[in-house]
Amino acid sequence: MSKRRSLLGIVALLGFITLFVLTYGYTRTKAEEVVCRSVSVRVMDSGELSFVTPRRVQEYLRVTMGDLRGRPAHEVNTHAVEQHLMKLPAVRTCQVYTDALGMLSIDLWQRRPKVRIMSRDGRSCYIDGEGMRFNLDSLYAAHTLVVSGNISYPPAQVGQGADSLFWSALFEFVSYVDDHPLWHSLIGQVYVANAKRIELIPRVGGFIVVLGPCQDYRYKLRKLRSLYQASLPAPGLDAYREINLAFTNQVICTKWE
Repeated sequence: MSKRRSLLGIVALLGFITLFVLTYGYTRTKAEEVVCRSVSVRVMDSGELSFVTPRRVQEYLRVTMGDLRGRPAHEVNTHAVEQHLMKLPAVRTCQVYTDALGMLSIDLWQRRPKVRIMSRDGRSCYIDGEGMRFNLDSLYAAHTLVVSGNISYPPAQVGQGADSLFWSALFEFVSYVDDHPLWHSLIGQVYVANAKRIELIPRVGGFIVVLGPCQDYRYKLRKLRSLYQASLPAPGLDAYREINLAFTNQVICTKWE
């Protein structure tokens, strides 16, 4: 009886293996017959930024990889597509995948600029929230804080290069301004005369604010906020051409001559 059961078990196992091999072969054959029918691109944060559009992504892929439509779906290397898309300066990350019907789907997220840099040699770029440099776009300009003046072109990653301490301190400061509701609304531009004299240009008003170096910027901005809240006599802050926050325990206001 036990031998019969063993024989039945072996027959069942062989049947299962045969069925598995046939099913696998059929499924693989059918999969190889599927072609890439279409390419769908979704820019997941398109409501906030417009560096990348579905049309531009599709055109970029046609130029760099050729037309993917009509190719056997199993020959479309999704990892290679991701690598090509990550070469676009404004792409932060992407996911590429296919389905059983031959649809190639691409989900993209864009880099979010914290600041636009205008260096002394005339070159410009953005730096995103992760401290990564990326190029400007000829078709779209982000509304963000501008830093200009006597500064070099930034490194590919904040914290690298010979001026790493300066760029790290500057990036920390501009990130704070960009994230702060009050200072984001009041400060439109930062001008770097040198590492020890950084000037803030308000969005409204004809005066400049001298921050000095980036060190202790929170304390210095608290002094500026107190000055705004002090309700100075008419004509108010516009009576001054310069408000200097660089000195401890004081604010020096210089009137127009």
